[in-house]
Amino acid sequence: MTTIHRIGRQSGFSSIELMITLGVLIILLALAFTIGRFLNQQTGSLKNAIWHAQLVERAVQAYDPQNNCQGVSAANLVNLKAVPEDMLQGGQIIDAWGNLVQAAAATTVVANDTLIVTYSAVSADDCASFAQQIEGKHFRLDVNGTTVKNTSAAQNYTVGSVATACSGAGAKAFNTYTRCR
Repeated sequence: MTTIHRIGRQSGFSSIELMITLGVLIILLALAFTIGRFLNQQTGSLKNAIWHAQLVERAVQAYDPQNNCQGVSAANLVNLKAVPEDMLQGGQIIDAWGNLVQAAAATTVVANDTLIVTYSAVSADDCASFAQQIEGKHFRLDVNGTTVKNTSAAQNYTVGSVATACSGAGAKAFNTYTRCR
């Protein structure tokens, strides 16, 4: 009796097929991780911009009856319930990156006519996008000690001035100036 052997494909995957599949999966995972990191950074910056707008609006409204910002402090804003709930941690104002936020009154034209909100440590990665998202709400914006916008002095916001102020490694300090009158 003659035995006939079937010639054809064996079942299963070859080692080359498995290595190619594994390589494609690694590339896809690396891409997903990179995109996730980018979106997380954008979300933090956007979240802070929204919270910042709410904080400034509520603070100015809270001090509107006296027509100036005399007595503004982070603690007073917390007591007046002018701070968005998401920014409160243990009686302090904290940004989306987990850093302390300060508030104070300043004089630019008339005594105590300005609210200054200070962010102590905006990440270098988020610096330019955060500046762009909040600059329209303020007459002056300082990034890391450099004034990037001051409409009182006819200095308009430019992408170049922000890029220069945000360049370099390390966290950046932000000061925003809003009129209380």
